[in-house]
Amino acid sequence: VVIDERKRWPEWFPFFYRPTEGGFYGVCYNAPASYAQRCLMPGPDQSPNSITVIAKPKFVYNSTCEQRGYDATVAFISDPFYGVANNVSLFVTTPLEWIPIAYLFMASPASMSSLAMGWGNGWKLKHPKCK
Repeated sequence: VVIDERKRWPEWFPFFYRPTEGGFYGVCYNAPASYAQRCLMPGPDQSPNSITVIAKPKFVYNSTCEQRGYDATVAFISDPFYGVANNVSLFVTTPLEWIPIAYLFMASPASMSSLAMGWGNGWKLKHPKCK
């Protein structure tokens, strides 16, 4: 999985709600390890959408977003942006988190153009390792 290291629940606020294992919140990408490292982590093939919603990506081996406590009931399973065969899914800790995530996508020209051009088809053509 790929999580955002910057989005960590405050240690001084444990009595309210600690959403996930390790105290992280925000977006979590479930993806096969080789695909996640190649296409979701920083590098020449990183997805514009993962750049938009994950400020400081951290790859976690042998884990799933569900195991880490992200909410499976509001997950975007097998996001077609990445190709259904790649089985990349997006999770959040609470349904309300989709609101700022949608704003981030709309505010990012790179994300908006990648979504407008065939929901990721243009990006996949430029980055064949991520088809």
